[in-house]
Amino acid sequence: MTTDRRIALVDLSRCEVETFPISMDLEQRFLGGSGVATYLFCRHAPKTVEPDSADNILIVSAGYLSGTLSAPLGAAVLTSKSADTGLLERVCANGPFAGQLRRAGFEHLVLKGQAKNKTCLLIQDGRIEFNEVRGVKDKNSSDQQTALTKEGLAAKNIVALACDGTVALEVKDPEGII
Repeated sequence: MTTDRRIALVDLSRCEVETFPISMDLEQRFLGGSGVATYLFCRHAPKTVEPDSADNILIVSAGYLSGTLSAPLGAAVLTSKSADTGLLERVCANGPFAGQLRRAGFEHLVLKGQAKNKTCLLIQDGRIEFNEVRGVKDKNSSDQQTALTKEGLAAKNIVALACDGTVALEVKDPEGII
């Protein structure tokens, strides 16, 4: 498990970001990125939120080991209320994004509200910037893995998440993860 893990609560409607550390208690009660994401969803989503509402939240999470030598790529996990079932849904997106998110300083992004215009979130070294994007056309895709990404991010008016960071991912017990 790495040290200095952080969560960003991103209010897209107000272009505001609040960050806070992941407590040891939270780490012990909810194992893994998916466990913490479930907790965050239950804590921040309105109880009777409709899946296609701007009030539905979308959580983007990186696993504990993403970006480390044990799991240099890892998977980003997107968690939201499903439009198909009305239940909590998770989609794993394999690739470098989870490690990039962690090196940019965050383990979880809790996206609330809806951006007024098409927006790119630039996540860099513990900071999150909101950049309006013009001239981007939506692409149709039937792939299940991109469906939640497309529905969830599109509902938030997010067209891209870009990460860049130099945060060192210190591991508490390097021998123990091998």
